[in-house]
Amino acid sequence: MPPRSSSEPLILSQVTPQPPERDQARTIADVVVIIVGFHNSADIVGCLRSLSKASASPSFDIFIAENGGVEGWNALLAALAAETSPCQLLPELDPSIGGDTGSGARTYRLIRSAGQAETRIHLAQMPDNL
Repeated sequence: MPPRSSSEPLILSQVTPQPPERDQARTIADVVVIIVGFHNSADIVGCLRSLSKASASPSFDIFIAENGGVEGWNALLAALAAETSPCQLLPELDPSIGGDTGSGARTYRLIRSAGQAETRIHLAQMPDNL
């Protein structure tokens, strides 16, 4: 291959654009809500229940960091799985990291009124109390 002049563009590779995956096609939320928990799953579920009643605009996603170790993590997962929970697990987006140690990450959908933008809940167990 002959040397390239400094005025020529450097092309590393030719990439064929791919259609976005289902999750990537979703629009980005206007607001991010961050909840840091420590053994307070009932309070977190209460917050989520209130947020489920929020107006459609601005759109928002929720990030929850559980700092309560395995006990706090398992209690929060149980509270979110309860029949009265305001959210629903999205197993197709669930990486299920951590096996039986209780650590990991989950993605849920906040149950809201019909016609409102989907709100995602991203849940993670923190390795240390932040």
